[in-house]
Amino acid sequence: MVGRSLEFPSNPMNSIDKNFDFTSMAVNIKESPCSPDLYFQLGQLLLKHNKTRQAFQSFIKGVEYSENCKEASLECAGLMSEAGALIESSELYRHALACSPSDSQTYRRLGEVLQALGESDETVALEAIAQSIEQSRQPILAAHQLDTYITLCDSLARQGRFDCALKIGKLALDMAPDSIEARSRLEQLKSQSIYSKDFSRTYQLTETEYARYLQSFHRDGFVLIPNYYSRESCQYLRQTLEKIVTTTPTNVDFPKGAYLRHQSLRGVGADAGVSRIYHLERLLPDLEAHKFDPMVTRLVSSYSGRPMYSKNLWYQYNQVSKETRYFHVDMFALRSQIKSILYLQDTSLENGPFCYIKGSHQNTDLIRNKFYSTNPPAQNSGYTSEEVEPFADAIIPIEAEAGSLILADVGGAHRGLPQKLGSRSILMQYFMDTPGDIEDGRE
Repeated sequence: MVGRSLEFPSNPMNSIDKNFDFTSMAVNIKESPCSPDLYFQLGQLLLKHNKTRQAFQSFIKGVEYSENCKEASLECAGLMSEAGALIESSELYRHALACSPSDSQTYRRLGEVLQALGESDETVALEAIAQSIEQSRQPILAAHQLDTYITLCDSLARQGRFDCALKIGKLALDMAPDSIEARSRLEQLKSQSIYSKDFSRTYQLTETEYARYLQSFHRDGFVLIPNYYSRESCQYLRQTLEKIVTTTPTNVDFPKGAYLRHQSLRGVGADAGVSRIYHLERLLPDLEAHKFDPMVTRLVSSYSGRPMYSKNLWYQYNQVSKETRYFHVDMFALRSQIKSILYLQDTSLENGPFCYIKGSHQNTDLIRNKFYSTNPPAQNSGYTSEEVEPFADAIIPIEAEAGSLILADVGGAHRGLPQKLGSRSILMQYFMDTPGDIEDGRE
């Protein structure tokens, strides 16, 4: 569906064979996991079988892969409304507003659905907003109209759509420039979306970029997002954290729950040059914005097909070393585990880049079968050079500049290459499908 309008059947509720096999659709989606049309077809099928919430989730998935976010959301919202699923329809109309916050007709469509749900006050406010937009943004909004804007902003922020929430917040301030409440809420949104002085993302992903990164993630097992952090932010973090690690030769438990561990003190061979500060946000509270970045959470959750949660955030400092752990999968790889790596300095073959066997996350012979059949206790999930050799052409060392973010499915074969020169600093975290921190590496 990239670059064209949606192609829903004229009568979607009657156009699907009653005996259509859900398994066949699942197989098609597995073969083409980034096809929005397949998710839209599945949503229609689920609606026909009265599986409303599942249909909604399938539609949302299709919208995420669609390049035309607004039109896809509107089409799906209309289908949900026709099926009597008004709550889900309203959510999809809000999704359309997130993609195009200045579209007056979408405010009206949302208002119609809310009217049917008995939300008459919000309906009136939405109509007033639509009229304000059409009348070249009248300079004054009534209090109930501002409340509606702020409610919409809060709803989008909870979904992690800070870029869209900011657009709507700015629109409200344009129409009510003297509103202290609108200005205050806009400043809060900027803070929430980590537009802070020291730890700020350089940009927000557009919906087109988001769909492209998600497609690449599914295909390759990893994705590289350049310019995620500014070089200045990376330099500040690197200098601050390297100083702590290099001037503290022993393992230390910090007062608020962060802890420093040197691998060399554990007597290990591989990764002996590695030092880590675990639960870094407990040492530098401003980094909570990085740990819970909604843009990243949305991307890894969409990839995994379920909500994903950050389990830890740590700083890793690598010194020169002759040996690092060879290609492996991580212990919980079959439970949808994602690793996030932020380069705090330019990283090349000389200073140990992250390395991934492209497409190995989908190779059941290489990854899944070995992992369970030969390592049931998950004590050794590594590979020999002989096992990896047939995939030599697919080995990708990820060389990138400071501020680049890598997301990787650690059900695929990966490693960090040895550190030949100097040192390397990164921020790293894991995402899994259960909430709550893990106290990794404390021993």
